[in-house]
Amino acid sequence: MPGIYDTPRMKVSQPDNSVDFSYTDDTGALLAKAVQIIGPPPRKGIAKFFEPGDHVGDRPHVALRVDDAAGTPMFYLDRQPGQVSVVQVPVTVQAANGMVYGRVEHNTAKYIQSVAPSMMTAPITGWVAGAQSHRLVDAHGTPVCEVAWEAFAQRAEGGRAHGASQVAFLDANGVMVAEYGDDGVLRLLYQLPEPLRTLILAAPIALVLMALGTDG
Repeated sequence: MPGIYDTPRMKVSQPDNSVDFSYTDDTGALLAKAVQIIGPPPRKGIAKFFEPGDHVGDRPHVALRVDDAAGTPMFYLDRQPGQVSVVQVPVTVQAANGMVYGRVEHNTAKYIQSVAPSMMTAPITGWVAGAQSHRLVDAHGTPVCEVAWEAFAQRAEGGRAHGASQVAFLDANGVMVAEYGDDGVLRLLYQLPEPLRTLILAAPIALVLMALGTDG
């Protein structure tokens, strides 16, 4: 039975207001599913990166288990509790046998560098612009992939951002090895080694977990 490890193109969906997810192929057949095993139901959606009111209060401990279509656990995603700030709490990706693949982290320094110029002119223009930035690191903390976002623009006083919905995964040589769009489709462009492969497969869910607040 095909699964996420041998399917180069799949859709990652988050139904309703839950924190459960599904991976399906182009025919709609289930490849894998992620179920919450720890934590309250956070708010939904990757758009929460830039919506006002997201950065309020503390973020609880949340963990998910990703099972294949037959229900066999494949890996876990774990976001530890933390204070909401511009520094998003990383998500650890761990194999079913306990081995740590690595983490999905917010590249805070690069994000601040991206938005800093528009912050200086925001009192005049009324807009803040830049690009979010994340990275995938292995179990030793070594970066293995940059998660590069499209640039966004947002009213300085708040409001939904424009753009910021297309993500490119760039390996250590700057080659795009995968992409993920606002259509929810994850495309793997090459056969990838571990831990990079599993980290990319987990990234669409991890990015949502990093953005979610506490008020459901």
